[in-house]
Amino acid sequence: MKSPPSSDITLAWMEQRHPDLTAWRDYAVRWLAKSNKDVIFKLKHLRVFFEEYLARLNLPTSPEMFLRKGQVWPDFSASIMHVKITDKRRIVCNDHIADFLSWIIAEDFSDLEDTGHKVPLPSFANPVRRIQKVADRTIDDPSLRPHVDKSLRWVVKLYPELAAWRLLAIDWLAGQTGPSKPKLIALQSFFREFIIGEGLPTVPEQFFEVTSRIPDFYEVCLARRSEFYARPWTTHMHNFSNWVLNKRLSIVGPDGVRTIPKNYHNPILKRTVKTVAKHFDTTLSWVTESRPDLEEWRSFAAEWLAQETRGIDSRLKALVLFFDRYLIGQNLPATPSYLFSRKSLVPDFYVTCCAKDKEGGENTGEKAANNNNRIHDFLDWLLKTHFSCDDDDGIPVVSPAYRNPVPYRSHSGGSTNRESVYSPLPFGFIEDMRLMLAQGPTFSDWTWAHNALGRQAATNGRDASDWFSVNEKDIDKNDPDCVWRIRRYEAGHSEYQMWSPIRWVALLFKLQLPFRVFQVRMLDSGEADTWRYADGKWLENKHELAQGTKRRPLAQGLFRRVDHLKDVKQQAILYVNTNKSADQKKSGPAKGYEVPWPNNGPIHQNPFYWAERLRNWQEKYNPIKRRTSWTELKANHIQLKGPAQLATYPDTCFLFRLREVPLDERHLPMGITAMNRPWYELLLALQERLDKTGQYDSGGMPFAFVPPYEESNGGVTVYFPLQSLRVSLITALALDGMVPFSILQKLVGHSRLLMTLYYTKLGPTFVGTELAAAAARMEENSAGSIKRFVADAKHDELMKKVAYNSAPSIKSVIAEDPGARNPAGWMLLHHGMCMVGGNTAEVEENKKVGGCHNGGPNVGTELQPKWAPVPGGSRNCPRCRWFATQPQYLPSLVATFNNHAYHFDEARNSCMAAEERLQEMRRLKFEVEASGQPFQQMADFLEHERVYEGAMKKFSDLAETLVATWRLIERCTTLLKEGLANGNQLVAVGDVNDVAVAFEETESELLQLSGVCEGVEVYPDLDAGKAVFRRSQLLDLALCREGSVPVFMTMSEADQLACGNAFMRQLANQVSPNNVQLGMRRVVELMDSGEQLGQMLGIDVAKLVPSLVAQSRKVIPIRPVPAAQPNSKKAV
Repeated sequence: MKSPPSSDITLAWMEQRHPDLTAWRDYAVRWLAKSNKDVIFKLKHLRVFFEEYLARLNLPTSPEMFLRKGQVWPDFSASIMHVKITDKRRIVCNDHIADFLSWIIAEDFSDLEDTGHKVPLPSFANPVRRIQKVADRTIDDPSLRPHVDKSLRWVVKLYPELAAWRLLAIDWLAGQTGPSKPKLIALQSFFREFIIGEGLPTVPEQFFEVTSRIPDFYEVCLARRSEFYARPWTTHMHNFSNWVLNKRLSIVGPDGVRTIPKNYHNPILKRTVKTVAKHFDTTLSWVTESRPDLEEWRSFAAEWLAQETRGIDSRLKALVLFFDRYLIGQNLPATPSYLFSRKSLVPDFYVTCCAKDKEGGENTGEKAANNNNRIHDFLDWLLKTHFSCDDDDGIPVVSPAYRNPVPYRSHSGGSTNRESVYSPLPFGFIEDMRLMLAQGPTFSDWTWAHNALGRQAATNGRDASDWFSVNEKDIDKNDPDCVWRIRRYEAGHSEYQMWSPIRWVALLFKLQLPFRVFQVRMLDSGEADTWRYADGKWLENKHELAQGTKRRPLAQGLFRRVDHLKDVKQQAILYVNTNKSADQKKSGPAKGYEVPWPNNGPIHQNPFYWAERLRNWQEKYNPIKRRTSWTELKANHIQLKGPAQLATYPDTCFLFRLREVPLDERHLPMGITAMNRPWYELLLALQERLDKTGQYDSGGMPFAFVPPYEESNGGVTVYFPLQSLRVSLITALALDGMVPFSILQKLVGHSRLLMTLYYTKLGPTFVGTELAAAAARMEENSAGSIKRFVADAKHDELMKKVAYNSAPSIKSVIAEDPGARNPAGWMLLHHGMCMVGGNTAEVEENKKVGGCHNGGPNVGTELQPKWAPVPGGSRNCPRCRWFATQPQYLPSLVATFNNHAYHFDEARNSCMAAEERLQEMRRLKFEVEASGQPFQQMADFLEHERVYEGAMKKFSDLAETLVATWRLIERCTTLLKEGLANGNQLVAVGDVNDVAVAFEETESELLQLSGVCEGVEVYPDLDAGKAVFRRSQLLDLALCREGSVPVFMTMSEADQLACGNAFMRQLANQVSPNNVQLGMRRVVELMDSGEQLGQMLGIDVAKLVPSLVAQSRKVIPIRPVPAAQPNSKKAV
């Protein structure tokens, strides 16, 4: 049958082929007549709808019957899958038909309201849902787009009848945290596609009536979009509806409690799936959802975890890595036997999953090895348990056909931190934050903390997480520790709220004591102890939870009684009931350790004062009826542990239990992340305070403790995490307080002195100060160190610990027997040692004597060698076979490299200029000869060729010298790392990973010149070239910008070098006294940008100039040149 014409908007073909669809045809013609876009496509899609859907499936020929509610028709999009069109076109076809049917309902099956809007009759509905989002073509103003318009003005512009809904949504959004875009998009779907699209009540009260028939919002969303959007939108709207019910439609009873009237309910059901996070799911149920065929693997892994009692958290994380990135990520076969088979070629687990993170970054070291070894243990257990047979003695023997594909890896191959990875905060800042929190002796005085997490008592806005609703009768208005307020809302109602000091006192504890975050959260209040510490005295505990006897008292609380001990003046010390790895083989009261912390000083420094005050607050406003078992703790309270391990902890009255959480959780300690936001706000407040008072770091930059809020993961990420406070306090006690490490070790609960050293961050400044004298003494003797080493070391050891260019040459001049060596024939250089005494001339009587004349490569044969001179000329030691050096010469080698790099740049520039001139001459020669004329400038052409060849030769020699110097530096670096790894070297700060040298390409000419000049002053053997004069020009230019006269041009070259270096060092020291290199870079940046140093740095540069002139020993006289007269002629 001939297909209908695609341009016939009258659809005349339907009269012959489908006369029973006349009513449908009439609607289609009217709809097309009103369409002004995509008419051709709509014609094609209408044909699909009529022929491939209605006619083919024998569906109702009457539009009214087809559009009535309660009818179930085949899904249109699925029913036209047989039509040969693309998936994208199929979606467009679906949406065109959805629009067509919606138009029919609006035309003939709707009522007109007083507002002028058409509302579909309750008995009609569109059975075809749009797949794509309806474009909002009625809004031309970009600021009114629904996903960016936080004021929801688009709602009243399009749907004035939703004005009441809009006000509710604005108030709800004002109190929400996190990104607003997802909520705005959910509100758009709620208003347009649900309220308006489904013809639901536009009055909120009617919408929430129990008698109202409201369809399932989730199903409505799912009909138009995927579950990816439907589920979170439903969650947002469920929360929005709850907020409306609780904040706007609820009523306050006589007892002050807010309740929702019984005739209201939330018609939007929350469609969240309760899942356990991967790292807390010990059954690994998520594996079968990702790959059901891995069920056998999953059951084995769950069985292995169940029989483990310790280290469950780390084992589970390793298993998640194994399943997620190895079995699933590498798409390996599902049977364990395949992985174990010796015939199977499988990816290296360590390389593919442990050594690199998901983003491809390096992840070597102890963590990577631990993950690898956990899986090795799991596979080893699996082989012995399920893939082995017992021998005659009952010992399981693994089949020879199987092997463990994950070999065990030692930690020696990776780096190990010798210090904590956290940077310490200066103790002065810690003291400032203590004072910011503890502003007075009661919780009422902590005014900053009251409003740190939210707004003050006002009308609307987000409720801070540390305020909670209470009845008026619960408030003790005479208690200075009871902080309360009345919260008023725009709807007219109000409620009483109290402030919870729990997380803030915990934060103060972290600022006062060198405890871990976990230790602080798990502290016991002592409410069940036999004795009670109050006002500096011990009394019998009258609390209903009190246990123990005087002979056998229960003492699990933070306060530990010591007044019964001899020679002890203090009534109490602190008791920490957890101690990480030291608790592993302990149980009950044996866990933890005592801390003899002083109970004196100002209250902002006294943990005893605030612990007692918080305990009293908890007893009064958040009482408990029993001690809490650790087996009740959830994943947000404690790192994953097995039931057997949790059972070893005694029941606890947690001091830091939150009152603001749901009732069934108020006896539990605060969660792992509860202190993150308060810590962020405290650091931010300190940062702003320092900025306002004009306090900056040594580089003149404002202090930065937190990133910008949009980069802080919702006010959580900081530059100094909470764990850094432990590092800071231990460092302050050790270095500033000079507490002996033996005492400090007990104070912080370390079982080994090494751990105390690990947490003590010495820092480069402290080490530099302490080792300055030692460095001076070492410098006096460093020159002869390599000479003594070469003279005394064993031959094999010497060849392994010296950097050289030619092993045979070095061996030929160093006797194997140390006693036969003659150090008198060796010459020390600034960057190493010449093994042939620095000889530069050939000895006619004995041409085999080594020197610069034969220090180059072999140009003869292996049997009859003939050694060429050193490439680059005499004393080009980095390319000489007689040269040797050691790691202690790294600074001078780097200075030599920088010097060569400068000359290399100069030679490159000369080479490029010569090449440009030669190319111009070649072009000219070609043009002249092409015209048939003789080239008259042949002599100039040959001269340019000679100059170019000479420049290229110099450039090539310097390039090879640069590479040779770099190789020596790399070799010395390797020797130093090997020495560190073997324990033969001592580095003050850092470890083997800190020993590195790298290229740094700089665009600053002045920075390069300054480095070269510094090196020439320290090592006179280096050739400065034009570097001194060129730097003097740049420095004089900088002085001219300051209004000073140029002084460097009046000095000799030697004085320009010395005074220029002194000038740069003075400027750098003014900018950054603690880091001269950083200050030097800052000064160079300002000079390069043409800025005035005095204005930018706040210093008077002119005062430095007289001292420079005084340092100059010889001034070059400059004859003043008279200014040219206006009518004078210039000499040519």
